[in-house]
Amino acid sequence: MNTTDRNNRISRDIAVCALIVLASILLHSLSLPLLYVAPDARDEYRTESGLPYLTELDSYLYCRLTEDLAEGDISDYTLRHSRGDDPYISANATGEEGDVVMGLPILGATVYKLLSWIPGVTPYNVIYWLAPFLASFAAIPVYFFVSRRLRRLGRSSRVCRSHVSSENSDPIGAAAVGIRSGRLGGLVAAVLVVAAGAFSWHTHAGFYDTDMGLALLPCAFLLCYAEALLAKDLRRRIAWGFGSGLALCALSTFWRAYYAYFCIGAAAAFCTVFAVLLAFIFRKIRMACACGNANATGTADASGPSGAADASGLSGTADASDPSGAADALVASDASDRNSESGNSIDTSTNPAARSTMLTAVPGALIGLAAQVLCCLLVRGTEFFRDIAGIAGNVGGSLANGDTSYPDAGSFVSELRQVSLLADGYGNSTSDRILNGFAAYAEGTLNKLGAWPVLIVTAVTAAFLVYWGCRIVFTGVSVSDASDRAIANGADSEPSSSENAPPSESCSSRSTVCDLSGELLITAVFLGVWLACGLFIMLKGARFVTIPVLPVSVVCGLGLGLLHLRLNAGKAEERSVSDTVSDNPLAACAPTAPSARPTLLRNALYIGIIALAVAGWAFAVRPEFGTVPCIIAGAAALAIGIVLYVVRRAALINLLAVTLIFSPIMACVGGSYSAIPDGTDTLQAMCDAIREQTEPDAVIASWWDYGYFYEYAAKRLTLGDGGNFNGEWNYWLGQALMTDDVTLTKGICRMLASCGLDASHLLMERYKKDGADYARRATDVLKTILPLRREEAYCVLTGKPVDAPIDPALAERDLLDTAAANELLALTHPAETHPIYLVLSEDMLHKIGAIGTFGRWDFSGNNPSTPYVRRTDSATVIEPGQSAEITFPDCGYTLHVERDSSGDFTNCSLHNKDGNKTTVTIRVVPLEGGSADNAMTDEPLPRFAEAAAGAFTVYLREDSPSTYRSLLCDSYGADFIIIRGFMMNGNTLLYRGVTEIPESNGSTSLHEVAVWELGQ
Repeated sequence: MNTTDRNNRISRDIAVCALIVLASILLHSLSLPLLYVAPDARDEYRTESGLPYLTELDSYLYCRLTEDLAEGDISDYTLRHSRGDDPYISANATGEEGDVVMGLPILGATVYKLLSWIPGVTPYNVIYWLAPFLASFAAIPVYFFVSRRLRRLGRSSRVCRSHVSSENSDPIGAAAVGIRSGRLGGLVAAVLVVAAGAFSWHTHAGFYDTDMGLALLPCAFLLCYAEALLAKDLRRRIAWGFGSGLALCALSTFWRAYYAYFCIGAAAAFCTVFAVLLAFIFRKIRMACACGNANATGTADASGPSGAADASGLSGTADASDPSGAADALVASDASDRNSESGNSIDTSTNPAARSTMLTAVPGALIGLAAQVLCCLLVRGTEFFRDIAGIAGNVGGSLANGDTSYPDAGSFVSELRQVSLLADGYGNSTSDRILNGFAAYAEGTLNKLGAWPVLIVTAVTAAFLVYWGCRIVFTGVSVSDASDRAIANGADSEPSSSENAPPSESCSSRSTVCDLSGELLITAVFLGVWLACGLFIMLKGARFVTIPVLPVSVVCGLGLGLLHLRLNAGKAEERSVSDTVSDNPLAACAPTAPSARPTLLRNALYIGIIALAVAGWAFAVRPEFGTVPCIIAGAAALAIGIVLYVVRRAALINLLAVTLIFSPIMACVGGSYSAIPDGTDTLQAMCDAIREQTEPDAVIASWWDYGYFYEYAAKRLTLGDGGNFNGEWNYWLGQALMTDDVTLTKGICRMLASCGLDASHLLMERYKKDGADYARRATDVLKTILPLRREEAYCVLTGKPVDAPIDPALAERDLLDTAAANELLALTHPAETHPIYLVLSEDMLHKIGAIGTFGRWDFSGNNPSTPYVRRTDSATVIEPGQSAEITFPDCGYTLHVERDSSGDFTNCSLHNKDGNKTTVTIRVVPLEGGSADNAMTDEPLPRFAEAAAGAFTVYLREDSPSTYRSLLCDSYGADFIIIRGFMMNGNTLLYRGVTEIPESNGSTSLHEVAVWELGQ
């Protein structure tokens, strides 16, 4: 290929990559802002700058850190940020802080500094748009890796066809076919990566968490490492090796679990080197056997021309001590054997042997591994070794910290929940459950990797890669007998047509042919191990479903390109046969007469493509995306197929390509369109009130999900956030929300704000000496003393009589001496405490299951039932003398209420979906915060005095005259702090915000927060 052709090819590749990146950015970026184009559309979700709030609450941690770096200079940059040094991250002295990797904030701040000269650009603008740009660039390494592999395979098939006919050396342009196959396969693989559902939910506009880098950086790391194994000279190995090391370093500053990818790369390299060495051993044995047979033949008949050729062929392979030439010598030996069988004798001794790619994988793997370790040591120091050593515990063990008696935090977060391959809710039969769990259902595990066509093409391609790899290792044959015979003839002979070919082209062809088996083996083993490791890690948690997306995309793109290459090769064979000269001695690499096999094979492939396309379209056009978008997308894709047929006459292969990428694209658009910002103006107003009306050292007590948002918007300390999320910590947070004793809630919040988990760990270490139930004993003791005053708690801990009329008493073995009691009380009842404000939001009621799982844990291995909670979508107006029917969504319950002329509620009944009455207790909360029928206590969060009489309790809270909001719960949780605090209108309420957001279907979406002052 001359310089002009090479430059044209490179420019076209760059154009293709630019097109993929641009289309991906549009997919991830435009959908969400389109929701807010109308002036009055979702104003609740719009910030003062006009952009929606960030769509993931953990993003606010990195948003705050990015803004801090953007305001400073480069000297403020640090790769790691200690949580203990951040006044807004941790409100306690426990050792749970850890650190925060700063790769994403550094990138965001740097981009802002580069764009700050543009008027109107703010750090928030950059933060909001950065995710789709960063994720879309993952298309570049994927495209070039897949296209390079397919082009080399395409060029290798050119050798056979170039010797079929000297008059028409390349009937359909074999090199062009390889380039087109590479572009097609690279295009599909790149689009699958950037549009796969597993990534699109984490890369749309408004998402600013570290997950946005888990497509680009792992791709760059592992594909650079694969190129280091495939490189032929030392300079390229070093360049690709250090490229992989730099990508791994960048990944380590983005994601704390980066070592998972490092271990995948190390495993893939080790298995590749092992396979290469195994193939070398088997080929050397096979070569020795072939040499022995050839020697016997040459001795018996050395006078004939054929014998002379065999003998001369042996001279080229006699030096088996040179490892680099062993594989090439075997190719020549195989060629001699096959030509002898077919009556052709070819002098192989006159051709120079090209170096094989096979054994270059060994130094490439070592160079890449050394570069990765060196770069990571420079960035992370000796902590790098601790990270690598900890992967076994992170993958195979529990994610909960502290004692194992606490619930596992990872089991109750959707992204960390263990993956189920059998799903319920789709059908009763086993086949329905399998279909649901694997692909058919929108939340199916493998559906996150793509649609049915993607999975099928991936499985078939992976099977062929495994087959090719095993064939090369154990037999020395790369693809098939026919193609290997053609490769051998083309590589190790001097055909007549080569006289008209440039020497450089002939040498390039021979080198490409000799490297074919090595590239196939290395590619097959590396991708196979990557895919196998990804699937294994994926089963450890749904969060890791992103890991196998990358090899699936690469393998699927290779499969489509190979199919395109095979279909065009079939056409080339048919055309070549008709043009072959009958006396051509090199016609052995093609059939002597037209064969029906290529036609039958191609027709079978076409039928399979059509069936696959139908299955893919049936899956892609899903009801959750809506009828109109599916019709528009379907019509557009069919139009593309028709245009491609008219232009290229290759409608079926292009239809398959469109099918493979259509479903992920639909999922990408649907995911971006349905991504609703977690932040709202209601929450922002609450944070403004806290920042303006509370003490600078105030602490927000709430569920951990919103911790980073409160730190960002309210500029206050929080009890829990994503950094200290673990089983033990969230047990105490859940207990504070799920108890019915407000004094226990205050005591828990005081302990967490002052010492974190230090008090719990102190007691557990002491009780470990006495028995295995130390976690339960320590927890029970803390729950006993936390509601008490310090003097009372001291008497209880030491077993002394208590002056106040309180009942708690500890078992004798749980008592402490004076020194130990004072040490514990210094943590649980400090002399100086933070003012604490309890924040309850409407969203927390949606998380009642997870909160209850932690908060009501009984340490016996069985978690008690959590509260049953349902709210109405909108307020109901009930004037005196009127009645109303209140329907609770998603449960089938309907409440009938009546008000008499004096305004009292009478004749109230709850009906289930069958119309049967269910016992119910009505609790009415008027505007002034009292109760119409029941006396309230003096607690900040009031409690109804009477015991609930019914199986269910319904709260009717008056938000404005005769306008009531309703909440239905079982009586098990009727007095829990989270429910009482959310529904009450109390005098100590710092802030209450209620906003109704009208939906397109006529209903309303409620956003509500309540802030209670818990006091000292």
